[in-house]
Amino acid sequence: MTGFSTLVLTILISSIKLMIYSYYYGVYSTYFIDSIYIDLSNTSRLFQILFFAIILIMIVIFNYSTYRVFKRHDVNKCQKIIYFATIYIITCLFLLVYMMSAINMTANVFLYEILKNPFSALKKICPSLMLLAMCFNSFAPSMLLSDKLYSYRRKKQNLKEKNINSTSEKGNEHFLKQNKILFYIVLITMIFCIICPALFIFGNQNELDRKNYKIILEEVDSSSPENNPFCFSVSEKSFLVFIIIYEDEDKYILSRIYKNVNGINIDYNYQKNIDKIDIKTYYIDNIKDLDEIKRAIYLNS
Repeated sequence: MTGFSTLVLTILISSIKLMIYSYYYGVYSTYFIDSIYIDLSNTSRLFQILFFAIILIMIVIFNYSTYRVFKRHDVNKCQKIIYFATIYIITCLFLLVYMMSAINMTANVFLYEILKNPFSALKKICPSLMLLAMCFNSFAPSMLLSDKLYSYRRKKQNLKEKNINSTSEKGNEHFLKQNKILFYIVLITMIFCIICPALFIFGNQNELDRKNYKIILEEVDSSSPENNPFCFSVSEKSFLVFIIIYEDEDKYILSRIYKNVNGINIDYNYQKNIDKIDIKTYYIDNIKDLDEIKRAIYLNS
């Protein structure tokens, strides 16, 4: 029993690490940061580890309960569909709450963003949420399909071997059960092959929607700052504004922002590494808000 418990725990921990890695691979790919910077042993990942552990528990509970409900004969098809739809919506809401916390967005701000431009907001959010929620709830339907295939093969086997002795029948039954277990293993592997890309997309989308950053200001000499899209000016002083997209104990990796007719944007193709020595940083709630950036520049002046 101890060996089995160790195996289950190892699989659980490996699954959590794989899910976290997939999510952060999506986050870092937004800025083309190398995946070697994904540190799963970092203590700051505690929140994500707990979150993905909760996700795995949620997957098990939701899928097992759905499986049991669909196996019951006293529950009609309409009730089964309503139950699955309810579980699906709860999963979407759970993922939505995490997305809001990941980009540091309150419920009021989130509703404001949706009401301001409903079609654009839903177009950004819904595909990744729906895909991930569907992946998380795909185990139960797959197990039900497996049961049907197992039942079909057992009936077919019994029809073929009516005249075979009981020992052979037991052997065939054992063979079919082994095939069922193997099917479950292959199925779970395939579903994880879907969940990991879905988490990648989810992480990437969260980072694209993110607005809160720590920034670093660098004063520059610019005779015509209005012609330089990377230059932000306050009180006749001009600054370049860098956002921190990664940090560890020794260094920062920076990107930069620029302005154009569409407002303030992030230059996702730009990267700059600096040592974490005597660097003053400022926190910005909304990097797209010019007034917030000017306020930070004013504090630096």
